[in-house]
Amino acid sequence: MAFRAGTALFGHFGIEWDLTAATDDDLAGLAGWIDVYKANRGLLHTGRTVRLDATVEDAWTYGVVAPDGSAAILAYAQLDELPHEPPRFRIPGLDRSARYAIERIDPAAWPSYEPPAASVSGAALADVGLPGPPPAPLSIVVLRLVAQR
Repeated sequence: MAFRAGTALFGHFGIEWDLTAATDDDLAGLAGWIDVYKANRGLLHTGRTVRLDATVEDAWTYGVVAPDGSAAILAYAQLDELPHEPPRFRIPGLDRSARYAIERIDPAAWPSYEPPAASVSGAALADVGLPGPPPAPLSIVVLRLVAQR
């Protein structure tokens, strides 16, 4: 369910599912994703869509960047097994001179992934990027980046 909800987060976030057939755990997980959507809907609806070039076939990185580059929400989605560790992903459209706090905002606990604890410059995020999460088929990690002014 986390993969489905994390992917839908960047679209209309419609819940196309018979909720009467859902378990209590499924409903709790879905409630967490709904909270993420509500908290970030402004940026999700007004941000500029970015799709990062995939360096491997079965891992996609995409999201939205605020028009002024002050914030972004990005997803790293892995569809299948990877032949090696996930590649780094560079984030375009941010303010190169700003420093960004990065936090994982999806309620999924798998795969385990901790973004950098220190703020990172927009230039470093664009040129060097972030390390990809550990390999985990049919998984998604959603990050929010906010400029520290």
